[in-house]
Amino acid sequence: MQASAPEKIVFVGGAPRSGTTVAHALICTSARVTRYHPEISFYRGIALAYRNGAVAWDQHTSAFFSDRGAFRAHMREHSDLALRRIWDALDRRPILACKDPLLTRFFPDLAQLHPENAVFVVTVRNPIDIVRSRQ
Repeated sequence: MQASAPEKIVFVGGAPRSGTTVAHALICTSARVTRYHPEISFYRGIALAYRNGAVAWDQHTSAFFSDRGAFRAHMREHSDLALRRIWDALDRRPILACKDPLLTRFFPDLAQLHPENAVFVVTVRNPIDIVRSRQ
């Protein structure tokens, strides 16, 4: 019987042009990891919604949820649904590897949403080299 969700989710991030594509491609060479694919930029909205709701907890969000845990569970459902769609499209191997440099700032939020199965890889490159690569 095939699993209904990935065992592990690897989020690859870093500054744009810092090597995230190469790191993601290398991770995807493992037989246990989903195949290489483009950035998951559409998923960024879920992470942003979770952060905005957490920041506005006292002013707005608390009116709709019994506690922060209920809000987190609600947002986890949305995250799981989107990640499952990505995983289904990428051959459903045990490890889902996703890349989006602009998602990096949300890694702490994603660690809260997926504490048991998320892993984060952040690439670092000399900023001068990044500027030169864009020229």
